Amino acid sequence: EIGGGSLPAVRVELLPFALNREGISMEDVRAAIQSTTANRPKGAVEGDGRRLQIYSQAGAAHGRPTAADYRGLVVAWRNSAPVRVADVATPVDSVENNKIASWLVDKRAIVLAIQRQPGTNTVATVSAIRAILPAFQQRLPASVQMEVLFDRSQSIHDAINDVQFTLLLAGFLVVLVILLFLRSFWATMIPSVTVPLALAGSCGAMYLLGFHNNNCIPCPKAESPRYWARMRHFFPAQFWRIACIARKLNVRLCKIDGERAFIDDIPADHPMTDPIQPACDFACAEMEAELA
Repeated sequence: EIGGGSLPAVRVELLPFALNREGISMEDVRAAIQSTTANRPKGAVEGDGRRLQIYSQAGAAHGRPTAADYRGLVVAWRNSAPVRVADVATPVDSVENNKIASWLVDKRAIVLAIQRQPGTNTVATVSAIRAILPAFQQRLPASVQMEVLFDRSQSIHDAINDVQFTLLLAGFLVVLVILLFLRSFWATMIPSVTVPLALAGSCGAMYLLGFHNNNCIPCPKAESPRYWARMRHFFPAQFWRIACIARKLNVRLCKIDGERAFIDDIPADHPMTDPIQPACDFACAEMEAELA
């Protein structure tokens, strides 16, 4: 999604007094410009059972038409003399829509907003985009600079790093406390082995049961109807509470056959075997990487 950008175009600013003096209406100017700039085929190339039409930029021998190409355009004839666009209007090189703009702090900018598709990996998507940014910068003029305005993956990275550090610190403190108080090597080895195995076993059991990392059940940002079908089966109270709220707010939380739908419209026999969409807990990034 691009914000603040517009395609280049020539804008013709009419002069009302000049039009009135020459007896020319705005429709006359529009019709003259339209007839001159119509992009019609200039010829054709035939051969091998194919016919290819040849087009060129209308009204400009050097490529895209500019304001200078329109100044000499004849709009009408008065007293055997041509009335040109420059006599009744001021053509300027501009953009198609001059009512939109974007700013970065106090500088004009074009904002390119990239949003991930449901089920894709936010961290991997952002990393791939950052990897190709230098190549884009090299192709831009020296006066144009590219800057990252907002990066949603940074908060995910920070959350993952904080959780990893907390888990490692907690495990280390448990082992250290046992070592200092019991002063036994084998007593210390027991939690050193059981704590990682317990964490791995818990995560593995959650994965096999289909509830990967959801600490908010149901997850209101999930879009998969398979997820909501599973929630309806295992957590009916929470499911119908969310369904009633969604109906009141007219919010269609899931997609069925590419169309947004209410979660209570999901068929009763809808399959629920796919992995659950990522929740908004600390493991979002890892879960999204699993789904990618």
